[in-house]
Amino acid sequence: MSRRVAAVLVVTHGTHRPEPLANAIAALHPSWEVRAVWCGDPQMRPQLDGVSWFDRGPLGTADEVALVAGEALVGEWRLAVDATDNLLGDGFDQVVLLWVGATAVLGALDALVAEHDRPMTFVARSIEPLADDGLSPSEIELGEAGLYSTTVAVFGSASRPALEWLALNLTGRVGVAQLMRRAAQLFGAGVCVDESVGVGQWRWSETPPALLDVAGYDTTSPWSLDPRAPRPMRIELLGHPQRQQALEAAAPQLMGERTTLRLPGGLNVDSVVRQAVAESSELPPAPWSEAARFRDWLAPRYWLTLHEQRRDLSAAFPEPDGRSAADFQRWCRTAFTCDEVPLLVTAPEQQRNHLSVADELRGDGLNLVGYLTRASGLGDVARRLLDAIGQAQVPHATVATVRTASPIDQAMDVDNRVEFTNSLCVVTADQFPFLAADFPQLFAATRRMIGYWFWELEHVPLHMRQSIAFVDEIWAGSRF
Repeated sequence: MSRRVAAVLVVTHGTHRPEPLANAIAALHPSWEVRAVWCGDPQMRPQLDGVSWFDRGPLGTADEVALVAGEALVGEWRLAVDATDNLLGDGFDQVVLLWVGATAVLGALDALVAEHDRPMTFVARSIEPLADDGLSPSEIELGEAGLYSTTVAVFGSASRPALEWLALNLTGRVGVAQLMRRAAQLFGAGVCVDESVGVGQWRWSETPPALLDVAGYDTTSPWSLDPRAPRPMRIELLGHPQRQQALEAAAPQLMGERTTLRLPGGLNVDSVVRQAVAESSELPPAPWSEAARFRDWLAPRYWLTLHEQRRDLSAAFPEPDGRSAADFQRWCRTAFTCDEVPLLVTAPEQQRNHLSVADELRGDGLNLVGYLTRASGLGDVARRLLDAIGQAQVPHATVATVRTASPIDQAMDVDNRVEFTNSLCVVTADQFPFLAADFPQLFAATRRMIGYWFWELEHVPLHMRQSIAFVDEIWAGSRF
């Protein structure tokens, strides 16, 4: 009984078309079933001629989020893995993944699907050691890019556990190359080292190529496999007519370009957006289905991530959520006029909670002040103190300070009310001036102000020592 093989053509956001690659596969492997998976803007999927889209209905929130989390390959792999799992569930024995625009089929792919008894088969980028000769790519670049091609893979019927693991981990926090290497270690993978499969900038022998893997190639710059390479290429095209002829034959399959994803309204999915989403500890709203909610979610995270990525902003505003907050916020409000930042992302504003003060203050309890609603070490200390105060049956009120980039931890019932003449503030010394600026009513009403400080320094700098003027007592979490 012959094996059932499906080829899934992964179409990235841009102008690449899957039909030429599908036609090449059909001519060489007429028994294979070919499907395409769209990995671009869900609202801009093009019509195809002679090729069917793999269609399982509208994308879920996690799928939409994956498209904008971390490197672009993450979301593409997530959708490709989902299609692969479904096709294997439908009875196919093997599913071949090929990225449109990065791969081209010029010969039979029997060597690629030969190890049908293995859960997965990956393609080795380099079969032999790369000489230390100053050419690109090098062994160092191989280590950075990963041992296996990230645009070709085969999954067999025994790969369902591996696919489930990949789907769970394709979140943007870890790159695809690292996940492939880990999946091979955990679940076992065959490695295709056939000289005709995976031909490209890493290796090109005299054997006629069956599968080109040329992710950096641009058909409008046919003199180099990667015109952006900073050094001379290891695999040259000029002076090698056979290579040039192969690329000329593959040109219809490689034509087009990957373009930047845009969210509704025209917001570019740039490196700042991708990092902010990938580093989030919570699942954001769906970027397309809930575009307005996603932008609201993104706004405070976008500016702090931009600050992290840019050294000029880090130098100009060393503490964007502390003593530099006001200046940084002023820059953000006007940045779109003089810098390449999106107008669609709302400029940050300092969050402040309304604070009420009792008409008659009591002296038999205390106001506990801290990052009670935020996921941070200081927030945890404040919450533990709150538990201790409650167990000791000490009358208390709670005030939540929010001058922090830490994410919301939980929905706590915070009073934001000053009821006592004593206040215990779990806010570090360097932030005390900002606490006084945010809650002047608290300082005016408090008769005994206690700072619960963690210095974490051998020598306390002047700007932190000056905060002693705000407090009557200092409590410490350790002898250090």
